[in-house]
Amino acid sequence: MNKQNGKVIWNTFVQLTLMNYRELVRDKSTFFFVLIFPFMFIGLFAFISHQSQPTQVRVGIVMDVNSDKTVHDLKKQLEQERKFRIAEMKEDEVKGKFKEKRLDVAILLPPTLDQQTSIQLLYDSKQEDMLLIFKSVLSEMLRKPGELNLVATSVGDTKKFNVLQFTFPSVLILAFLSLSLTGTAVPLIQMRQRGNLRLFALTPIHRLSLIASQILVRAGIAMVQLSIMTIYGLQMGIFTSNAIVGIIMASAFGLLMFFSLGYMLGGILRSQEAVNGVIGLMMGPLMIVCGLFYPLEWMPSFISSLARFIPLTYFGDSLRHFIDSGAEAVAPLLIDYLVMTVTSMLFIFISLYTFKWDDLSEKRGELRKDKRRKKHHFFRIGG
Repeated sequence: MNKQNGKVIWNTFVQLTLMNYRELVRDKSTFFFVLIFPFMFIGLFAFISHQSQPTQVRVGIVMDVNSDKTVHDLKKQLEQERKFRIAEMKEDEVKGKFKEKRLDVAILLPPTLDQQTSIQLLYDSKQEDMLLIFKSVLSEMLRKPGELNLVATSVGDTKKFNVLQFTFPSVLILAFLSLSLTGTAVPLIQMRQRGNLRLFALTPIHRLSLIASQILVRAGIAMVQLSIMTIYGLQMGIFTSNAIVGIIMASAFGLLMFFSLGYMLGGILRSQEAVNGVIGLMMGPLMIVCGLFYPLEWMPSFISSLARFIPLTYFGDSLRHFIDSGAEAVAPLLIDYLVMTVTSMLFIFISLYTFKWDDLSEKRGELRKDKRRKKHHFFRIGG
């Protein structure tokens, strides 16, 4: 008898899982935003990374007061070059400009240019491509580069910023976020509006079985997304095989936070339009503020300070601990995991107290209010 009951429970769970899968892929818009739309971004960022042309090189010129005519002529040539944006400054101002991200290259011109002259170049370590452009043009201007010694010194962190490596976690998070909101909260609201959840609540099926089947389908889709992104990342050299376990672990913490968010919104919100508003907020301004599409150290200080209070920031930071993109870490990895875990527990706690299987109680409450209004209106007329 126990074996038969176990078989019935297992068959029921399988049928629920298949039902949730069909529910997810039946709607074409949901299918597009969950499975296709997120991966369009990886192609876009790959194209930008490989095809984009560099902008003007920001060059700072430091000159000696007693510089001769050859040095002044070289300065004029540099100012006339369209590829450069020139600014003359003092030597003690250079490092501050680099720190403020307002310089790509600085050239310290000597008093005169002769065969024994050394020209010192300073460059942002994350903008090495700008240095190569500047050196190429400078060599043509000097005409005899072999007689002059160009000494290049990097300023700042030696890690080079990589656009594709930096945006890889952002695309992965976008895929997970779409799955948790469009693929979880929206179907829950639709099932509640159709009365499907109320029917399930009246059957002998345990409610946890329904929730487990929903999570299983979405976790399976998330694993497919993660597998595709992992294969792509390895092929493009975005990270090494040693980082795979760490990326999977960070993704697990992030998915727990996102799925709990999806169930919380599915319980609180009563319309698909409200979910679309949340999606627009999280996939647009919030992802930018959290440093997912733009490094926080490049943003104004008040934005980077605000980002530290948003849990989404720590999901992106946890993934970047395993991808050497050249961006600065927001917090230690354990802090990232702790923030996501606490946030998940908070969302789950709210979900337990706000989730409803039907809208009947709300409709009954509205009917009672309407009856009271009509009753008061009747007595007012009668009086």
